[in-house]
Amino acid sequence: MKLKMATAVIVGLTFAGSLFATQAKADLLVEPFAGYEFGNIKQGNSSDGLSGANYGARLGYESLGFMIGGEYALGALRGSPSGGSNYNVSTTDVGIFAGYNFPVLLRVYGTYYPLSTATDDNIPGGDLNGTGYRVGIGFTPLPFITVAVEVVDRDYTKQGSSSLTHNVKTNSTLITVTLPLTL
Repeated sequence: MKLKMATAVIVGLTFAGSLFATQAKADLLVEPFAGYEFGNIKQGNSSDGLSGANYGARLGYESLGFMIGGEYALGALRGSPSGGSNYNVSTTDVGIFAGYNFPVLLRVYGTYYPLSTATDDNIPGGDLNGTGYRVGIGFTPLPFITVAVEVVDRDYTKQGSSSLTHNVKTNSTLITVTLPLTL
């Protein structure tokens, strides 16, 4: 249900952006990205290391340096508890992003994730569901390639349909490479 709602929001924003694009001569923005995520995952007093791949894409519009649209990101992460065995965490984040491209090869952007899901093979009982955000700053050293440093925070408040007693939170840093294309 939440995935359908988030998808509807992204489609609606893309449609609204297309109406805006004809008026302001905006360009369609297609931006695949891939990177390495590292940080921690916490629940209550327990904190484990977290690292792995994060990849996805942004789709939206860019006009006069301003960007807006939808983002879909996946993570294939490994939790590393001290004194325990490693476990896998798969994340899915669906959100709305906005940003600005400065004329000096610098860009800033942020994404709000109304739908963030994690599957953890270490905890039975269903997917973790919550919200999150991503904030990044990127530098474009070569045409069509941006290298960025990002911060991602997720706050999972439910497991399946049940509320969690202690929220599960991830706090990570990402180093990403993006290929922002305007069509």
